[in-house]
Amino acid sequence: MNLITAIFMVAGLVLFILPGIYLGVGYMFSLLFVLFGGFDFWPAMEYSRKLVHTNWWKFFGFVLLLLLINIGGFLCLIVGLLVTIPLTYLSVYVLFEELTIDAADDEKEEAIILE
Repeated sequence: MNLITAIFMVAGLVLFILPGIYLGVGYMFSLLFVLFGGFDFWPAMEYSRKLVHTNWWKFFGFVLLLLLINIGGFLCLIVGLLVTIPLTYLSVYVLFEELTIDAADDEKEEAIILE
């Protein structure tokens, strides 16, 4: 899953820088959709892209902020990465949960109504 996403991002960066950045930000939740949503890799990548596309600039700013935090961790004698990398993954996971919790609640409400 990550390999295919990485191949698309690298191909985008090699061909043009802007598509690679767009794909990198757009596919940031694809692994989480596979792990927690049970989707196959391609639908997960599409759901991630559609979720991010609605507010792409905000997600881009979020990714830039996480990148700056990781650069700060690198500048702290690389030992800071032991803190900033888990912080990055946790931040992305919390954002994913906040964005997808509404969809899970809607499905639960639908199931209750249908019963």
